[in-house]
This record gives sequence, structure tokens and C-alpha cells, in this order.
Amino acid sequence: MIFKVDPENIKNLIIPNSYLLFMLLLLAGFFFLLSIILMSSKRSLWWSVLIVTFIYLRVMGIGGLINGLLLLSMGLTFDIYRKLKS
Repeated sequence: MIFKVDPENIKNLIIPNSYLLFMLLLLAGFFFLLSIILMSSKRSLWWSVLIVTFIYLRVMGIGGLINGLLLLSMGLTFDIYRKLKS
């Protein structure tokens, strides 16, 4: 799908200007990759949602360095909190 389908054709598939199908495929790909690397499905789901959120912000034109650093710090804080809690 990534190589054969024009992004403009799936841009407005369900929600206008959302690239929903591409974002769901990206989320699944990051989730499976990170679940192998991190050996934890909860952590991989959290990090893959943060990565896809940042990519979605970049597509919308508001994803910059500060937004990326804020998402990264939020992810690290939540990850450390979960490790200390258990």
C-alpha cells in the first residue's frame, strides 16, 4: 500500500485530511517493532502512539522540535513513573 497507492487518494478516506489508514498502518508497524525491541506490549503501545502522534502533528504542520521534545519528555516521565510504581 505504501508504494502503490497515492497519498492523496487515501487522505480523505474516513475523516477529512486525516490519513487515517496510513496512520493505522504506521501504528501497527511501530507497535510490532517496538514490542520485539522492548519486550513489553504496554510500553511499545505507549511509545508507538507517541511516535504516530508526532508524525500526525508533522503532517498537519504543527510538529516541531518543541512538540517532539514535549512528547519525548511525557513518554519518559510516564515510563519512569510506571517502573517506580511496580
